[in-house]
Amino acid sequence: MYKNAEIGWIHENDMIIIFTLLMSLILLLVILIFVYRKNLKLKRNECTKGDAIFRKLFDNSPIMMHSIDLTGTILYVNNYWLHVLGYTEEEVIGKKSEQFFTGGFRSSYHDKFEELLQKGYLNEFEAEMNKKNGEIIVVLLTSEVSYDAKGDPLQSFSIMMDVTKRKVAEREVLESKYKLDSILNNSVEAIFIMQDERIKYANPATTEILGYKQKELFESKFEKIIYHEDKQFVMNNYTKRMRGEEVPTKYSFRTVKRNGEVIWIEINAVFLLWDGKPAILVFLVDITSRKRQEDMMNEQAKGLIEKNELQAKFNEELKKKNIELDEHQRELQDYADELKAVLEEVAIKNQRIEETHQDMMDSIEYARIIQEAVLRISDNINENYENFVLFMPKDIVSGDFYYYKENDNYSVFVLADCTGHGVPGGFLTMLGVKLLQQVLGTTDALKPNRILEKLREQFKTVFSETRHHDGMDMAICVYDKENLKLHYAGANLPALLVSNKEQILMKPVYNPIGYYMNEKPFVSHSYDVIPGDLIYMYSDGFKDQFGGEKGRKYQSRKFLNYLDSIGNKTLVQQKDLLLEEYENWKGKEDQLDDITVLGVKLR
Repeated sequence: MYKNAEIGWIHENDMIIIFTLLMSLILLLVILIFVYRKNLKLKRNECTKGDAIFRKLFDNSPIMMHSIDLTGTILYVNNYWLHVLGYTEEEVIGKKSEQFFTGGFRSSYHDKFEELLQKGYLNEFEAEMNKKNGEIIVVLLTSEVSYDAKGDPLQSFSIMMDVTKRKVAEREVLESKYKLDSILNNSVEAIFIMQDERIKYANPATTEILGYKQKELFESKFEKIIYHEDKQFVMNNYTKRMRGEEVPTKYSFRTVKRNGEVIWIEINAVFLLWDGKPAILVFLVDITSRKRQEDMMNEQAKGLIEKNELQAKFNEELKKKNIELDEHQRELQDYADELKAVLEEVAIKNQRIEETHQDMMDSIEYARIIQEAVLRISDNINENYENFVLFMPKDIVSGDFYYYKENDNYSVFVLADCTGHGVPGGFLTMLGVKLLQQVLGTTDALKPNRILEKLREQFKTVFSETRHHDGMDMAICVYDKENLKLHYAGANLPALLVSNKEQILMKPVYNPIGYYMNEKPFVSHSYDVIPGDLIYMYSDGFKDQFGGEKGRKYQSRKFLNYLDSIGNKTLVQQKDLLLEEYENWKGKEDQLDDITVLGVKLR
C-alpha cells in the first residue's frame, strides 16, 4: 500500500512458497508419527510393509521433486512432478532436465548447473518450465547436491513450487498501482489525503497551485495552509465529515501560499479508508480568478443597474463560467470515485497477502512444535544424567537428530546427521528415528556396530528402487553400567571420551548409512570408564562453519581444543560457552549447516 508522500509502493513479503513447503512437511510429519506409533506394535516381520509406506510418502508428496546426475540427466521424479507437467515417467527418466525448462533459465542452464556444483545448493531460484500441453508455468526452484564421504558430488535433489498464480496476482497489483499513479500524478488539481488532521499525501500539482513541495506538506497539519479567518470554518467541516455528519461536498475558502499570497480555492471532499483508517480525499481548485471576476462584475453591476442588456450579458457570462466549473467538478467527482475504487481494490489484495502471510507463520510454528515433539522422546535423559544439548537448525527444520534410550543394564546415546538440511533433511530425520527404534528393539545394543549394519540394510531397502544416495552419518555410544564399559561405533561421525582429563577421540568407519560405492563393515570399540567421565557427540556443522578474521572453517582440531579448555566447567556452562564461541567465530557469515553437540557425564 502507499506509505509516504511519494506514493511509494511496498509489496508485502511473499512467502507463499515457504508456506506450501511447510504445509507439505507437516502432512508428512503427521503421517510419519502415525506410522511410527503403529509400527511399535507390529512384529519384526512387518518392517517391509512399513518401508513401503515410507517410499509411497516420498513418491506421492504434494511437492514437485526430481533428482539428476552430474550430466544433468533425470534419475527420479515424483508423481506430483509428472501430474503438474503432464508427462509420463517413461517420457522423463533418462532425459536431460534442461529440455523441460524455457525462457531465461533455459539459456543460462549450464551456468546455473556449474554454480550448483560449486556452491552445493541453489536457493529459491525462479524459472519457467514447459508443460506437455505447451503451457508455461513459473516455479521457485531449490536444489542441493549430495556428496560421498570424500566430499565428491554424487547427484542433486531439487524441489519446485508452482508460483504461476502468484506471478499473475503480482502483475494485477502492479497494473492497479500504475493506474492509481496515472490518476494522481497527471491531475492538474491539487490532491490531498488527510487523516488525523494531517496531510498524508500531496500530489505534484500541489507545488504549482500552493507553492509547497510535496515533502514540505507531508505529515504537516492541514490548517497550516488555511487563511486564519477561515480555519475554524474549514476544520469544523473536516471534523463533522470524519464523524459521518452531513457536510457540503464542495465549498470555497481562502488559503495561504508558501510565498504568503492569499488565494481562493474550492474544495471537493470524499470520505475513504487510508491504511485501514478513516481519511478524507480532497481536490483543491484555484478559483481566485473567478472570485475576482465575480467581485468585478458585482461592482460593475452596481454602477450599471439601469443597463439591463449589459447586466444580462454579464449574467450570461457568469452562468457559462459556472456551467464550465460544474462540469469540471463532475469530472473531479469521477476522478475521486475512480481513485477510491482503485484504493479499495489495492486494500483487498493487500489484505489477502496479509492473511496468507499469517497462515504461513502459523504453519511454521506448528512445524516447529512437531519437530520438538519428535525429539522430546529423549527428554528423560535429564532424569538420569547431567547433560547438555546444543541444537541449532540451519533452517525451519533440522537434518540432525539425537536419541537416548535407558535400560537397567545400559544406556544408549545416538547422534545423527542426515543428508542435507531444511525440508530434505527433515524428511530423513523422521525416517532415521523410525528405523533406529525398530533396530534397537531387535539388536544387541552392546554391539553398536551391528546396529549400524542393520540401519544400513534398512536404508538400502527403503531406497532400493531409486538407489538414492541419501542417507545419514551416525555415532552410537552404549554405556554398560554394570561392567563400566563404553562401546562405540560410528558411520562417518567420531565421538570424544574425556577420562581422567585425557581426551580419547573415538574414530568412525568412513562409510555412511545408505548406498556407498566402497562399502566397509562397521566396527565397535570398547573403553574402560569410570563415573564422572565425559562423552561428547557432535555433527559436523560446528567445525565446518566459516568465520574468523580470514573467513576459514573452524576445523576439528580447534573444536577439540576448545572442549578441552572448558572441560572444568559445568555442562550447563559449557553449552553457553560453546554457543558464545560459535557466534563470535561466525560473525556476519551465514550459518552453513545444522549444528548439534551433545555432552553427557557418566555416573
